[in-house]
Amino acid sequence: MREAVFIFSAIAVATEDTGFRPGARHALMLYGKGVAVASARSVAIAGAEKQGWTFVEVKREKELHADLTAIEDDILRSAAQNATRSGHSMIVYRDELPLDA
Repeated sequence: MREAVFIFSAIAVATEDTGFRPGARHALMLYGKGVAVASARSVAIAGAEKQGWTFVEVKREKELHADLTAIEDDILRSAAQNATRSGHSMIVYRDELPLDA
């Protein structure tokens, strides 16, 4: 079976290793590569955890069917392409999320 790239909208809690305020919640855009969504999700979450994020919670997920070079946004395209090479990547949204989000 071929591996595909999946995109995951998630929230997580920062630790000191992230460079963000420890304990702060942030939105993340995770990318993972796998033969199915479940395996790609595991890879993407593990990648975020390796970079110091805890309590990673995936909110939405989708397979990227389009040619990745066709993604117009430079940051999103670069993250998707990095996931094809390394198996996972992520984008961290700078603004903290309120506790009730």
